[in-house]
Amino acid sequence: MEFFVPVQPATFSVTPVTPSQKSADAVQHNLQPYQVVQATIAEKGDGRVLLEMDGKQMWAQSKAEVKTGQQLNLQVTSTEPRLQLRVVPQGAEQHLLRLIHLFDHKPELGARLQQIGAQLNDQNVSQQLQQLTQQFLGQRPFPSGAELARTAIPLQEALAQLQGMPQDVRTEITALLQQFSLQTTQSGSNVLPQHPSLLLTQVLNSLVSVLQSPNSNVTSTSSTPTTNLIAQILNPLLQTGARTTSSAEGLHQIQTLLTQLDKLSAAPPPPGTGASQVETVANNAHALAAALLQALTQTLGNIQQQIATPPARELALLAQVLGLNFEGRLLNGDIEQARKSLKGMLLSLRGQEDAPVTVRESSSKLLQQLELFQLCRGRLAQEGVLFLPLPYDFLQQGYALIEEYGEEHEKEGDKTGKNLSVTLNLVLNNLGAINIHMLFEQEKLFMRISCADPQTTALVKDSRAELDTLLLPLGLQRLNIDANGKDPAVSLLQRLSPGKSVLDARV
Repeated sequence: MEFFVPVQPATFSVTPVTPSQKSADAVQHNLQPYQVVQATIAEKGDGRVLLEMDGKQMWAQSKAEVKTGQQLNLQVTSTEPRLQLRVVPQGAEQHLLRLIHLFDHKPELGARLQQIGAQLNDQNVSQQLQQLTQQFLGQRPFPSGAELARTAIPLQEALAQLQGMPQDVRTEITALLQQFSLQTTQSGSNVLPQHPSLLLTQVLNSLVSVLQSPNSNVTSTSSTPTTNLIAQILNPLLQTGARTTSSAEGLHQIQTLLTQLDKLSAAPPPPGTGASQVETVANNAHALAAALLQALTQTLGNIQQQIATPPARELALLAQVLGLNFEGRLLNGDIEQARKSLKGMLLSLRGQEDAPVTVRESSSKLLQQLELFQLCRGRLAQEGVLFLPLPYDFLQQGYALIEEYGEEHEKEGDKTGKNLSVTLNLVLNNLGAINIHMLFEQEKLFMRISCADPQTTALVKDSRAELDTLLLPLGLQRLNIDANGKDPAVSLLQRLSPGKSVLDARV
């Protein structure tokens, strides 16, 4: 179900049977562009036919081979100055039109899969669905093992530095951390939600226990002991946060608390608190404590980014995960891989008689959504365009269109491939519809961001400098921001129309 044979549609130029008082060419209908209607051939003449639509009759000029009494599906291509219709091909196109209304609804794959998984007794299937649920909810499992060691490099380096410090300095740092934990417990509920503040207290206490242990050897080259030690420090976070739906938000709140504590630790101790040696130890302890808290903040930031941002490879494999190539894999004999895809699992659940009725019904609805994605993918593939749905729960709607265009060009004798057009059509919570058009031409990026909401347009313009900085490594040459954003569902209907050019080269 990846490709369909394109059919050249017949066109009809319509004239009302009963002219209006204004003009014979005036519109005598309530049809909208790209709307699909059913019509019956009432009569047939020389080069024209009489169409009957919703009780109204209209003469239409057309060279289409039709018969009296034949029923047609017609799509509106123009309403002025005359109504223009075209025949919608049968088969896949017709099925696509029956499902296209589903795209105007938020898929909520993550939430639906979560509900299905909660009603299943099969632990293996529930676990597979849980992994998909986290992906579509925009959540990532907390890193572990080597991944944890990489994300925790700042904390690892800070602890390694502390290993060379005298025991009295480490004792002083321990006392500071214990003091910060007490302050967090007392004031955290007034500044931030209680759960993150208590969680931070547990993290700080585990850090204290590591510093108090005489056998906590930390080196940048010892990966396994380091991983175990980092896991010990972050264990409260790893155990608690992995089961929360707002883990990324909780991490952000904990980072805010750490920043506040970092400022406290950076302050020098009051003068005259003791002998010079004691004061030197206290100064060193405050400086090292500040560095330690900053390193912990950076580590939590790395973990937060890994949780909130799906890796590029996951995005590249999204079509396979959804099962948009399900039938193709079956034809190629990749039966096991097809079964493991979301479509394969949903087909299995829908056919299980012992599964709860709600599970079978939910599976059927989700299968319709996936079939819509497949049909859109196949229809746009006719014009050389890759359609990639983005059914994440944090998006109300979203999809990407990717197309190569132009001739291959060479640079210093090496082929660098064709130019690339990428369009992201999104509807974001609180921001509305946003269309992002990117043209990659000879390793240069030209971008246009179109927002439907005026406030969103102003917000994006205010972030212009930050966007320029982030996009500069991609070869940004020009960035335009305007208020011409369109609803993704409407844009998709336009692009699915037969004969419609998909490439948008306006930047």
